[in-house]
Amino acid sequence: MIKKVVIGFGFSVLLTIAFWQVTARLPLGHDLDNIAFLASPILAIVISVLLVRSRLMNNSQAGG
Repeated sequence: MIKKVVIGFGFSVLLTIAFWQVTARLPLGHDLDNIAFLASPILAIVISVLLVRSRLMNNSQAGG
């Protein structure tokens, strides 16, 4: 369980930084830029949870 939390947190941080870098380089308007900046961590968390659940759930079922 702790392994899932650590991996999920790491994925969230890395994806958030990646999304912030992408949104910083996109030519968006002021309002869309703010929305993209605020949505980046939420999107990163959702993707991380889905990745960790699908990847680690399959590994734990295969191993035990």
